[in-house]
Amino acid sequence: TLHHHSADSRALAEMADDLAVGGSLPDFEDDPFASDELTAAEELMQEVVMEPENDAAQDEGGADEGGEAASEGVEAPIYHPAQVEYGGTSFAGMRVLVAYPQKLSSGFGSYMAYPVSVKKIDEEASSSDDALILRRYSDFLWLRETISKEYYARLIPPMPPKHALGGNMPEEKFLQIRRAALEKFLERLMSHPVLSRSKALDTFLHSKNHELANRKKDVERLMAGRKVDAMVATKSLLKKKTEKNATLTAQVAKYEEIALKLQEAANGLTGDSRVMGNLCADLGAVARTLPEKDDCLRPYLEKFATVLQSEAESVDQMDPVLEPMVSAPFREYALYVDALKATVAKCDAVNAEAEVMQDMLDAERKNKAEIERPNSQNVSMAAVLGKPPAEVQAEKLAESERLIAQLTNAVQSAENEVSVTDANVDADISLFEQQHTADVKFALGTYAATQREHAQRMQGMWKDFIEDMLSME
Repeated sequence: TLHHHSADSRALAEMADDLAVGGSLPDFEDDPFASDELTAAEELMQEVVMEPENDAAQDEGGADEGGEAASEGVEAPIYHPAQVEYGGTSFAGMRVLVAYPQKLSSGFGSYMAYPVSVKKIDEEASSSDDALILRRYSDFLWLRETISKEYYARLIPPMPPKHALGGNMPEEKFLQIRRAALEKFLERLMSHPVLSRSKALDTFLHSKNHELANRKKDVERLMAGRKVDAMVATKSLLKKKTEKNATLTAQVAKYEEIALKLQEAANGLTGDSRVMGNLCADLGAVARTLPEKDDCLRPYLEKFATVLQSEAESVDQMDPVLEPMVSAPFREYALYVDALKATVAKCDAVNAEAEVMQDMLDAERKNKAEIERPNSQNVSMAAVLGKPPAEVQAEKLAESERLIAQLTNAVQSAENEVSVTDANVDADISLFEQQHTADVKFALGTYAATQREHAQRMQGMWKDFIEDMLSME
């Protein structure tokens, strides 16, 4: 079998660590790699659920409409991760589906709208009322922005970008990738133990098309939001990071390094497949046109070209699997890291604002101590106001005590917010790590399975080619 190695493929290899991604080849009678013991890759493969392609298409329902199903005759199976368990009480035993977008017309032009449906896990994927719930990309964007305000300093699942990166991707493929990413976005929200209870999410999923605009306004009107005094916010910018937040920032930097490698792998996996397929096709064409003095090489070249064409077709079959099952989780990881950076920045702000409030309280307590000491300032003010110095002092003390009481309550509230925010960030990071450890492990397992099946298909053909060559000598 031909092998194609690149920097992008090596980026994936680095992420695999000690996983033997290219494990033993299938058991042929004379396979020197055959072994009775399971390799690390084979153990990993036992955790990947494989279903025939036609069953997968029936399960997804929208495969024909969205174009996700592989072309007829493709042998590569589709791999499905375990069913998502939704954390919100109202979503227990439910799943969300986002179908391929429909192009609709309005008075201002045309736009794309995604059919969205929430169904029981054992319910059929398509039904007559699916088209009733149509959501534009801007509606998904509203949902995320609103939840970010509703749950300040929480790690909100990321959304796919509005435009294709690089701008070279065909529109149909871009819309298919975005559809899958938007579905994953909703899955993440529905499986979150807190965010799943969002009023905005409920409105998004259960409002009919003609109701959505008004219900969105109702959500925004009833949402309290977080308000911070402008002076406190300004002073908080000058505060240094706390030790905990400095640790969080360093942790995010490590995530960024991982995200960069995963992004390189995601960009290269499908690219490597296309390069490999084109290489085999080109070599096959060249083999058919090589000049020779006689026809003695013609049978060899024709058979060689045939096997190369089969290799190109086999590689081409991997793309429908690699893009949604391997590349997409890697890209999502990078988007999650960006979201995590925004969350840590909000956590910094909450901590800094609490420090500013404490500074203000300390300053006012110091001011009260100054007021309690007899001084010329009280005497001078008393002369101006025509009041006894003791009365002026009492008034100033009363005002200071009022401010101290207010600031004490504000500091207590700020400290409570810091405690809650820190706990939430820790919980969200833990959930992020669990989700993406499973996602990356699943992606690597899927990649290994795809490569193994490609090797299985091609090993037999190359073996036959070698035997044919020997028989013709």
